[in-house]
Amino acid sequence: MTVSIDVRCDNCRGNAISIPINGGDESPVDCEDCGADLGTLADIKTLVSLQVLGRKKVGRPAFMLLN
Repeated sequence: MTVSIDVRCDNCRGNAISIPINGGDESPVDCEDCGADLGTLADIKTLVSLQVLGRKKVGRPAFMLLN
């Protein structure tokens, strides 16, 4: 199965997202367009997993996934 996602900053709606290559789940994820802190790699993984499973995340993340 292949899932395509579009990760965007909730602050500026930019899609230039910085994720460290060798980072772990606690690595910070930032928007390269506006510099906003988007949380951690674990936050993005959780949101992607929940979207794939068709569930909604409680709360409002600093980023959004458009599919």
